[in-house]
Amino acid sequence: SSDERALFLAIGEEVLRAPMNEGRLEAMPAHFASTAPSASGALTTDAQRNLYVCTEEGVVVFDEGADRLLSISTQGVASGVCFGCFGGSTLSTLFIGCDDNSLWALPTKVQGSDASRSFKFLRNIEKQVQAQRHDGW
Repeated sequence: SSDERALFLAIGEEVLRAPMNEGRLEAMPAHFASTAPSASGALTTDAQRNLYVCTEEGVVVFDEGADRLLSISTQGVASGVCFGCFGGSTLSTLFIGCDDNSLWALPTKVQGSDASRSFKFLRNIEKQVQAQRHDGW
């Protein structure tokens, strides 16, 4: 989780949650949410404590209470998901990799949980992104 107080696991059609304290499990993982009838896969979180779960249909987004907020459909099976630092200084681009070798970049209004709030860090990322941009891509 974004606050490092929970560990999420994707197993079959289920997402499990285990409470954490200072990097250690406090209890066994328990049911958090279901992705049925689709199997769950890769996971990521955002700074607002939402959980993004890869499925066969795309990505399902749950809030911290396990309520399904939305589904993002993809043409292939979603196999990887992350908020990337390649998305500019806001660190709010959601990247979704699929089994058909496609990569989706979805601008969002939230930052990934790994986003630093440091102005200096964000400025350095923006400089790196500007240096790597190519016209015509």
